Amino acid sequence: MPFQRIIRMFLAAVFIGVLVVGPAVPARALTQEEERKMGREVFRAVQERMKLVDDPVVTAYIDQLGRKILQTAGPQPYEYRFFVVDRGVINAFAVPGGYVFINTETIAAMDNEGQLAAIVAHEIAHVTLRHIAHRIEQSRKITLAAVGGVLAGILIGGPVGPAAMMGSVAGGIQAMLAYSREDETGADRRGIEYLAGAGYAPHHMADAFQILLMNNPQAGDIPTYLSTHPGLDQRIDGVRDVVKAYPKLDRKEKPADDAMFQSVRLRVMVLYGDETRAEGVINRLRAKNPQDPEVFYGQALLYLRRQKTKDALAQLKKAVQLSPSHPGYLCDLGEQLFYVRDFEGALSALGRASVLRPNDPRPLFLLARVYEEEGQGKRAQDLYERVLKLDPNHTAALQQIGVVYGQNGDLTRAHLYTGLHYKRNGQYEKAWQQMKLAKSHAKNAPYDVQDRIEQELRQLQKDKFEEEKEKEGERTEERRRRGPVYKRIVP
Repeated sequence: MPFQRIIRMFLAAVFIGVLVVGPAVPARALTQEEERKMGREVFRAVQERMKLVDDPVVTAYIDQLGRKILQTAGPQPYEYRFFVVDRGVINAFAVPGGYVFINTETIAAMDNEGQLAAIVAHEIAHVTLRHIAHRIEQSRKITLAAVGGVLAGILIGGPVGPAAMMGSVAGGIQAMLAYSREDETGADRRGIEYLAGAGYAPHHMADAFQILLMNNPQAGDIPTYLSTHPGLDQRIDGVRDVVKAYPKLDRKEKPADDAMFQSVRLRVMVLYGDETRAEGVINRLRAKNPQDPEVFYGQALLYLRRQKTKDALAQLKKAVQLSPSHPGYLCDLGEQLFYVRDFEGALSALGRASVLRPNDPRPLFLLARVYEEEGQGKRAQDLYERVLKLDPNHTAALQQIGVVYGQNGDLTRAHLYTGLHYKRNGQYEKAWQQMKLAKSHAKNAPYDVQDRIEQELRQLQKDKFEEEKEKEGERTEERRRRGPVYKRIVP
């Protein structure tokens, strides 16, 4: 059976929960390129079936946290990507190719950055240890249907999750569970090493697991971290034993930016959690200290959620008055002033934020948006380029710089960056079309721009060819399954 066919069956089982009885997949090692393709396909399915948080504050924070931990894992064959899923259930999962997903409720449940870092480290360990790939490689004993049934419960949950897992029992669920428990123990051990290497105390992993265990809902709310990462209660003791067994990991912890974590956690709870709970959190902060700037910041976020921009602006201004050097408050204030077209006020707030945090892409991007709206295309273009140097995969900057290049008459770069924007969002057909347009205008473009276009076209062409080859293989297999078609001869 072609590997491409295996990937499609695997993904269909994972994301739809369809359990087709069939032979086990032949066991063989997966290549890194095959894992990358699988991850890309999974990401597409996640985009279609889950709501991903696109808040730049939250996404930038989780990305920076993930990359901080990755630095301790050594060179990696994948370009890791970290996402936050807007879901009120505690869960996190990782798939081949370096895609890591953390639910908003998981962030809300943690008490400090070290605990969240522990969850992220554990998920990274699942990828570096190639757990899903190994499950497929070992599938002489485990049918693809069983793998799909379990992972359907892990990744999408809802009504299909429990049903899919129940239907998988006959297909070898006991073997899958055994592998899964072994995987979890391995990810715990490796995750502790990553956690300590990033400067966090190893005990944060046991603390995080304890919180997850205490917050586990009823079985009907599958998926939860407890149900998707089995044996959590026993693993807490195991994690504590690992920390004791490796004294070198129990070194003094470096100070974490817990203020940033608390700000992001509050943002997640207010913008994406239950409104009543969000109000309770703000009221508790107010009761503790009425002049805490987080009180006004949290109230501003709540007003923004309710689309009361004027009230939100008033609260943000109070937060900035109390904490004038907080780049996050300044960015939020500048962004809202931009939306109400107070460009002078926006430039002042965002300029201060960019000085306080010069390597933060967010204030630079927002400044570029202001200049773009004011018709200062060249200044906007320069700022977008700075943003992309700091974060080459900043999707909004890729899109906007394409617009600005088009307005400035540089159609080569306009189509190039628009194509990169589509590619980053998984829209490969549109990316291909934009790269072809970029090439058609690139006759007089600099060599490095022409070379970049050619590289992107080659990669997209390779993906396009393999996808068409895969579809043709599926059509051939379907015709073979149906058997010969006989035409009726009418005398």
